[in-house]
Amino acid sequence: MAYAATAENSLSPITAAPGVLALQRALVWLVGASGAIVFIEPSPYEIVTLVATVIFFATGLRLRLVFMPLLLVLFLLNVGYTMGAIPVLDSPGVTSWIATSWYMAVTVIFFAMVLSEDTDARLDMLRRGLIAGAMVAAIAAIAGYFNLVPGGHDLLTLYDRARGTFKDPNVFGAFLILPALLVLQSVVSDRFGKSFRSGIAFGIMALAILLAFSRAAWGGLILTAAFMLALMVLTSRSQAKRSRIIVMAAVAVIGGYAVFSLRRSAYDATRVGARLNSVAIEIQVHNLEAERRVKNYLIQSKTSGEKGSGGTYLEEAAFEIHEIQSLAAKAIEIAPTPEMRGRFQKVAETVSQYEQALGRAVEANKAGPDSATARDSTM
Repeated sequence: MAYAATAENSLSPITAAPGVLALQRALVWLVGASGAIVFIEPSPYEIVTLVATVIFFATGLRLRLVFMPLLLVLFLLNVGYTMGAIPVLDSPGVTSWIATSWYMAVTVIFFAMVLSEDTDARLDMLRRGLIAGAMVAAIAAIAGYFNLVPGGHDLLTLYDRARGTFKDPNVFGAFLILPALLVLQSVVSDRFGKSFRSGIAFGIMALAILLAFSRAAWGGLILTAAFMLALMVLTSRSQAKRSRIIVMAAVAVIGGYAVFSLRRSAYDATRVGARLNSVAIEIQVHNLEAERRVKNYLIQSKTSGEKGSGGTYLEEAAFEIHEIQSLAAKAIEIAPTPEMRGRFQKVAETVSQYEQALGRAVEANKAGPDSATARDSTM
């Protein structure tokens, strides 16, 4: 997209050559896009920002007098941080925190200086880059959550929560809020073609925020979107535009309610499935323990030569069998499908048969190998 020199929106006219302006705008876009990849260190954002800073200063970036109050405040603030951290500089992470604070202060000044010239074009490129980076992160998160890429689930999720190209799902969700608002603004204000594309982008970002399972990100998106749309309605000069915003907001509310309802259903199903898996594992553990105790009982009975020996092992085996029966009954109660209930019903029946067989074996052991009971138990 071609941009005219926006001298009226800058602090002074732009005198750079067209090629230099294009390079600077491309760097602004790249800085915005690189902010979406932060699961490696140093992050691409840090490298791109450093390169952009060098190139901008080399091509004529100026520190104006209007920035001096901001520069002074940031300088004094970070001097205070540094002095306050002196007693604990040997603690882990303190030095890194101080260095990061200074770096962020430098980037604040850098962005203020960059956006003071060619403002409209650079802001638009920054917005485009931010949306592009957010789309990459959101698509990666969705692909990882649904395991659409081999090995992507382990790399792009954390504790079954989508994190995309971030280290933490909460940070990932918070990052997506601003680009989601930018595309939502396009949905309710631009022409149909661009509005439709922005609607798709908003849906992808909203789904990624949903899959991050971050309540702060959910609430942040809902509140900021409502605030932004309210301001757009209040400041719009066209009744048709206000009506469009209200209609789109109503559709978004209905769609959001439907998505959250589906999410709740999916969450309930996932929770039941996880509980059934846990019950199945517990049944396996109790089964192994019951077998071990019955085996110990039989071994002790044979070695001691005493009828009815090993009573402790029998009591422990009975406890394990009772636990299996209780777990199977609980699984039958919460299983959502007949197939699952049938599986656990079979487990309960098998355990009852095992308990009866064990009782007969114990009675035979107490009666002695030559008794009628022993002969019946072996038939």
